[in-house]
Amino acid sequence: MHYATGGDLLVAVLRELGVDTVFGIVSVHNLPLVEAVDRELRFVPVRHEATAVNAADAYGRARGSLGCALTSTGTGAGNAAGSLVEALSSGTSVLHITGQVESEFLGSGRGFIHETKDQLGMLRAVSAYAASVPSADDAGRILREAARATLTDPGGPASVEWPVDLQYAAQTDAEGSADTGPAGSAGVSPAGSAGVSPAGSADAGPAGAADACPAGASPTGLADEGPADASPTSPAGTGPAGSAHANPTSPADTDPTGRAHANPTSPADANPTSPADASLTGSAGAGPAGASPTSPADAGPTDPAGTGPTGPAGANPTSPADASLTGSAGAGPAGASPTGSAHAGPAGANPTSPAGTDPTSPAHANPASPADASPTDPADACPAGANPTSPADTDPTDPAGTDPTGPAHANPTGPADPNPPGPADAAPPRRPVGHLPASAPVRPEEEPAGAAETLQVTDPALATPARRETTGFPTPPGPTPAGGPVGISDPADSPLPAPADRRSAAAPSPFAAPRASRPLPAEGELAAAQALLAAARRPLIWAGGGATRARAELGALLDATGAGLLSSNSGRGSVPEDHPQVIGNFATTPAARSLLADADLLLTIGTHFRSNETADYSLELPAAHIQIDIDAAALGRVYPARHPLHGHAPDVLAALLPHARRAEESWTRRITEVRGDVRATLHDNIGPQAAICDAIRAALPREAVVARDVTIPSSSWGNRLLEMYDPRDNVFPRGGGIGQGLGMGIGAALARTDAPTVVLAGDGGLAVHLGELLTLAQERPRLTLIVFNDGGYGVLRNMQDRYSERRSGVDLATPDFELLAQACGLAYARIAAEEHAEPVISHAVSSDGPALVEVDLARLGPMKNPFTPPVKIPGQ
Repeated sequence: MHYATGGDLLVAVLRELGVDTVFGIVSVHNLPLVEAVDRELRFVPVRHEATAVNAADAYGRARGSLGCALTSTGTGAGNAAGSLVEALSSGTSVLHITGQVESEFLGSGRGFIHETKDQLGMLRAVSAYAASVPSADDAGRILREAARATLTDPGGPASVEWPVDLQYAAQTDAEGSADTGPAGSAGVSPAGSAGVSPAGSADAGPAGAADACPAGASPTGLADEGPADASPTSPAGTGPAGSAHANPTSPADTDPTGRAHANPTSPADANPTSPADASLTGSAGAGPAGASPTSPADAGPTDPAGTGPTGPAGANPTSPADASLTGSAGAGPAGASPTGSAHAGPAGANPTSPAGTDPTSPAHANPASPADASPTDPADACPAGANPTSPADTDPTDPAGTDPTGPAHANPTGPADPNPPGPADAAPPRRPVGHLPASAPVRPEEEPAGAAETLQVTDPALATPARRETTGFPTPPGPTPAGGPVGISDPADSPLPAPADRRSAAAPSPFAAPRASRPLPAEGELAAAQALLAAARRPLIWAGGGATRARAELGALLDATGAGLLSSNSGRGSVPEDHPQVIGNFATTPAARSLLADADLLLTIGTHFRSNETADYSLELPAAHIQIDIDAAALGRVYPARHPLHGHAPDVLAALLPHARRAEESWTRRITEVRGDVRATLHDNIGPQAAICDAIRAALPREAVVARDVTIPSSSWGNRLLEMYDPRDNVFPRGGGIGQGLGMGIGAALARTDAPTVVLAGDGGLAVHLGELLTLAQERPRLTLIVFNDGGYGVLRNMQDRYSERRSGVDLATPDFELLAQACGLAYARIAAEEHAEPVISHAVSSDGPALVEVDLARLGPMKNPFTPPVKIPGQ
């Protein structure tokens, strides 16, 4: 395969990975990459490189796959390092691509602009994999090796530095093809490529291991539900949102800078359904100059009925479900594909668009077309449930090889584009069509965020003499919420326009990469562990991040034994936390310590036993300890293990399950009682903040992300009391770094546009990346940012009040958040009393855009017991 630039190659690889949104900052040293991504996918211009990585990290966690960040070289790559440390600590899958100076100057020490000493060495220190692109012929191989590395146990970020002259160069990609994933790469070890970092998992075998699935199969085994082999690629000829019906794959449509121009003679130029083609008031035909969503002139002269140039007779991209905002439509069977494919199925099948959806316009959903799944060749699919890459046990974002959010074994590339760009052999495919979660209904389609009417809550209970309390929340679908009189405000006052809704694909990565061979426990250890489990009558299980890969097996073991389930913060949601046997992240409480003391078996799964979750390792565990981990070095590292089992959690649990026996009934009853007791105690201890916790859980649907920065509410109750039902909803900085919550929330919200996202942050942590409020305002996701304002670093203030005679560095100036929200064009409300929590939070969460909710902790009142972190002070 040949590509005009490195940016076109990057887009092709990202589509193989199922990535439709990239986060980053544009620079002279990554311009070709950013331009291609922005043209073909969605580029989110964050305000700091650290946020780019945080957002990509959370995007991958929320989808159970991988996220991508683009940064510049030198200082830009250095700015990303802290967030790469977070991804490395968490074992999450992030593809970080940074620029580099021109090849001829690399390493010369001349002080070339943006040059830094040994950038690759820095990236190796904070990544699981790091490599430099040595030539235009190697870029595709390096990108795919990086993707395999970050998706392979035990995970962690993969960084690629790409000299800018090689980004602009024409690319030869030996591994890519139009109909399959990256073929021809079997047996290539990441450690064997030029410039590749030796960092990585000791457990990872060479790529191309014997248990790899055929090309085209799902690399993660995530998609056991949804339409099999649905292709995520977009039909040829459908332009991206706001593209003015441009045809970026036609030579005549592209100038030397790669910008697309309208081509009235191209049969694939019509884009009648993009919201960007209509004005914010909903009037038709008000898109970019020359772009008319309904005009017959948008169809090329060789395309008489709105059909694509190669599609079946009667195919109509403007069928009733796909109609433009003005209601015009061509005749033809709903759901018919406008493009052809070598894998085309029966008439009406759409090999490039699942269920007739188009991510560039929410009105394109065509639920009445059952044949939209691509009938790809059976040879392209693994057996059901096969997992060719088996992402890390330490990565808590993927449940046991199943993913209710996307299609099974998607074909990432689909048909070749009929308009190759000039001398290149293949054009980059169009924007991919997203797959919304099968378990969540699609929201009713509405006007772009910001164009809807807005509500002002004027209930006097929400006001104080010092400040007028208002919310500018856009009107949610359905009836007006109760809770007080409302008035209509003018959305034209917002300083920022709302972009068109480009619905993202909450789907697993269809990257067909080989996976490393799974380690197997020693036969003797496994047999002994099976016998110990069979004899146990008072068992407990501890779920770490690795347990999120084995949700089905863990749930079956819990049901078979009647055991209680403790969890680390990373393991939350492995079993839904409303299950009566789930005690949760309460291991250090007195009641849980008592259970541990009386248990005759503890089975731990993929946990690091972090210091903050074991009271600095003072927590005592039973001597009868079976420990499962994909990382051999983790076995017995913190606590002794009687039977260390080196293996992949789903495999090992499946081997143990037939030997499970039922616990004593009194033990299971005691577990249920402890579960209730620890929650009631914490609910009481957090005082008025309990009303906020309750309001968040009540307002959110069952499947929704709660991203939490490091702040007192998160550490005290957000990480414990606020229930999680799916590990992909549990987004937080596991390494403990402050200031990452908002960036993570933005990434998660854009990954999961079908549900609202909530972010918990403190005023101190938010100030670290305050500029991301502008990203929030510009992208306008369904995100409610709840800021707990105590005028500084409350955790450290409590520590100093407890252990010191004075405060140092903890009291900070805080902005007027109402004025700040107004300046950014964000809706705002304030909670100053317990009774404000439910109406404010429910209204914010049900709105159709971003909102900032300030919690005035001085007015709300203190917790019963001030929270101090679980950190020992030497000498105290």
